[in-house]
Amino acid sequence: DLGYDFKQNGKVLNNAEYTLTISAQAPLGNERYSISQKVVVDTKAPKIKKVGLLITDDAEYYVIQADDNFGVSGACTEKYDMCMANIKDSILGNNMIVPKLAILDEIPEMVEEDYEDEENVIEYADYAEVYDMAGNYTAVTDDDVSFTLTLNSENNTVYALKDDESFVVPYTLTDEKGNVSGLEISWDKTPAELAESKYKSLNMYIDGFFVYESNAKIGIAGDANGDDKCDVRDAAYIAKLLAGDEDSRTDFFASMFCYFADYNRDSKTDVRDAAAIARMLASAQTDDTEETPVSI
Repeated sequence: DLGYDFKQNGKVLNNAEYTLTISAQAPLGNERYSISQKVVVDTKAPKIKKVGLLITDDAEYYVIQADDNFGVSGACTEKYDMCMANIKDSILGNNMIVPKLAILDEIPEMVEEDYEDEENVIEYADYAEVYDMAGNYTAVTDDDVSFTLTLNSENNTVYALKDDESFVVPYTLTDEKGNVSGLEISWDKTPAELAESKYKSLNMYIDGFFVYESNAKIGIAGDANGDDKCDVRDAAYIAKLLAGDEDSRTDFFASMFCYFADYNRDSKTDVRDAAAIARMLASAQTDDTEETPVSI
């Protein structure tokens, strides 16, 4: 037997506490056993506070700020791809506070079904459903979008030196006015981890959710010409560029190899880096000579 301790004339009220009782009779005999459990019922769907659109090179995403008394559980698009809410929240008593942004899976493209009668063409609007812990949901559509964020990139390669604490990121996330968004861009590996990995790409996360796979490169300090080593050719390459035409310098300074060529790590690439590379090579050559036994 399943019994409920209903109150208020049999109506189930939101956030009200009830007693759920399960009773069973033993197969042999007349003894009955009961188990009771206090439950709090959530009958209200999540409240949508803000909806935005995130645009990347190859996809679009809803950005939804939602809240619910017992916590936002997740959301799905009409493709039913689940995306859990960003649980950067706190629990106080029975309440889970979830005011953080949840970025949903890719928005499906508009679908049209063509009929002989053009007046009967149906367009299915894009939408997503945001669920709470009790299974209540609220739907959002493109009509609810109030802001747009765009992921801009100078190129699609993230780079660093092995010992760097973070990557040089050629991406910015901006709003309609060009202001940089406060949402955090992060990666699934550190430079040191990527250097040890056989994969040369990184997963990009925005506010904790995967949205993009980017090419990545771990460079070598002093590698100005991009041949994955530091030698006298790099010192000569830097000197040649600095003495060359402005267009060549401009292209170089905008590339990742300008970052790698900064051998002395003073945040600029100039003749001092060429000199530092030359001194390093000369010192290494001297050390090798001193360690080599001389036969007479």
